[in-house]
Amino acid sequence: MIENRLQSAIKSFRRKTQPQAIQLVALAHLKIGGLYEEKGDYDLALRHTIQSLNFSRKIKDISGIFNSNNRIANIYEDKNEIEEAKEYNEKCLKMAESQKNDIWKAIAMGTRGILLGNDDKEQKLEYYLKSLKIFEDQNSISNITAMCANIANFYAEMGNYEKSYEFIKRALELTKERNAFYEIAKAKIDMADIYYNDPKKPVSIDSIINCLKEALETYEKVGHIRGTASILTKIGNIYRVEEDFKSAIDNYRRAVAIYSSLNQQSEEAELNTKIGLCYSAQSKNPVIFKLFIHRTI
Repeated sequence: MIENRLQSAIKSFRRKTQPQAIQLVALAHLKIGGLYEEKGDYDLALRHTIQSLNFSRKIKDISGIFNSNNRIANIYEDKNEIEEAKEYNEKCLKMAESQKNDIWKAIAMGTRGILLGNDDKEQKLEYYLKSLKIFEDQNSISNITAMCANIANFYAEMGNYEKSYEFIKRALELTKERNAFYEIAKAKIDMADIYYNDPKKPVSIDSIINCLKEALETYEKVGHIRGTASILTKIGNIYRVEEDFKSAIDNYRRAVAIYSSLNQQSEEAELNTKIGLCYSAQSKNPVIFKLFIHRTI
């Protein structure tokens, strides 16, 4: 429904030559690109975001150009095309410096931190913390929330769960204060992952699964199909590790149905394999199955 309204706006303004009309078309394409990125349809996300960039260039809308470049960098990162992502991220960093725009600088540094992956963990954290400080100084709550989640995941990967909990709890509290239900769902997914991967297991498995189910409900309501399949897979993985194979199969099957409808054959095949392993584990040789279990989600 959101996309339909944006497409209608594009049709209404795309033949107009006034700068304001062109700016609206660029913004509409950017928003649609964001919707497709969230849905995991990265090729369509890239197509619309590049159109947004082209329209912004027509009227030399610096803000529009920056936002499009940053979105393109993020989409390429989603596609695991890191060199292309770095190219657009570098453009954002240069624009932020030339415009002396602190928020842009923080956004670009945060993206650069993500793009570093595991190459330079010290610099990655440095970028994250510098970005967070700027966002805090500017009181940019939505950006503070996103950066706290990034930092929480970083500390979890480093095995520092005490710091990880500090930041993910802050991210969740900020989303709740804004009543940003979709961001709340994303924070809950991160929190569930962090708690489950903590070797000390400070909360019960049921609590972790309930956290994911709450996020699942939100994703289903907003129609985030791929996100729904991803959460179902996470829940299935937990049940499989905990040897509740019936529950694991139930969740895997729901995810398989989604991937089948999307013609995502590799994901569908992977889940069917897991279903087969679950059935195997319920047979006479459960010990063999345990060799396949890896305690992560």
